[in-house]
Amino acid sequence: MNLPTPFQKKTLWAAATGGGMFLIGAMVVIVIALIGRVLGFLSPILIPIAVAFIAAFLLDPVVRWFQRRRLSRTKAVITVMSLVMLAAVLFGLLIVPTAVRDIGRITDAESRGKLITNIGDKLNSAKEHPVFAPVVKWLAEDPSNPTGETSATPESLPAPETETPDSAPTPEVAVTNDKESISWQKSRLVNWLKDNSGVMGKKALDILRSGGSTVIGLISTLIGLIMTPIFVFFFLQEAEGIRKHWHEYLPLRASGFKDEIVDVLGEINSYLVAFFRGQVVVSLIDGILTGIALKALGLPYAISIGIALAVLGIMPFI
Repeated sequence: MNLPTPFQKKTLWAAATGGGMFLIGAMVVIVIALIGRVLGFLSPILIPIAVAFIAAFLLDPVVRWFQRRRLSRTKAVITVMSLVMLAAVLFGLLIVPTAVRDIGRITDAESRGKLITNIGDKLNSAKEHPVFAPVVKWLAEDPSNPTGETSATPESLPAPETETPDSAPTPEVAVTNDKESISWQKSRLVNWLKDNSGVMGKKALDILRSGGSTVIGLISTLIGLIMTPIFVFFFLQEAEGIRKHWHEYLPLRASGFKDEIVDVLGEINSYLVAFFRGQVVVSLIDGILTGIALKALGLPYAISIGIALAVLGIMPFI
C-alpha cells in the first residue's frame, strides 16, 4: 500500500483547510443576512428599545444625583422623566415652530434670494465697521496708484424705451359647431378610458397598497412613541440592579479569570460612558453657543443652525 508523500499530505491539508474556511465564511455571511432580515422585521420594536436605552444611559447620572438628595429610586426616576417631558414640551412649543418656519424659508426660492441679499448687506455693513474698515481699505489699495484716484468712465446709458401698443390685433378664430365639438370630445374621452383602463386600475391598486403601508408605518411610529417613555422608565428603575448584578450573567464559572474579565469590562464601560456623555455635552454646548452667536449677529436661521449643529454632532457617536 502506497502512503501519500509529505507533499501530498501538505496539499490535502491545505485544501481541507481552505474548504473549511470557505464554509465557515459562507455560514457567517448567511447568519449575518438572516440577522439583518430579522432585525429589519423587528425594527418597529427594536428602535424604541434602542432609543429608550440611550435615553436611560444619559439620564441615569441625573437620577443618581436626585437619589443623593434623599429621594427614592422611583421618585427620582419620576422626577427626572417629568422634567424631561416638560423640557420636550417647551422645546416643541418654542423652538420647533421657528425651525420649521426657517426650513420653509430655505426651501422657497424667493426667500433664498432675500437671504442672499441680506447676507450681502451684512457683509457690506461689516466692511464699514471701525475695526474692519482699515483692513478692507488696505486690502483694496492698488500699489500702482497709492493716491486712490480713479479715472472717470462714462456710465452706460439705459436702453431707450420702446413704446408698445396697448393692444395688439388678434387673429380671427374660426367658430366651429358646438354639437360636433362636444361629440368629438366625448368620443375622445371614451377612447382614452378604454386604452388606459388597465394602467389606471394598476395605479389605483398601487396607491391603495402604498396607502396601507403608510397607515401601518404611522401606527407603528405612534406605538413606538408611546412605548419609548415606558421603556425609559423601566430601564432607569432597574439600572441600579443591572449595574450591581450584571456580572452574574456571564457564562463563566467563579474564578480569578472571571473577576479579571469583570474588572476589565467595567473599566471599559466606565470610559465609554464618560466619553459618550462628554461628547453629548460638547455637542449641546456647540449648538447653543452657535445659535446665540448667530442670533446676536443678527443673521437669519440662527436657531435652526444651532439645533442642526447639536443634533448632527451627537449622531456619529450614537
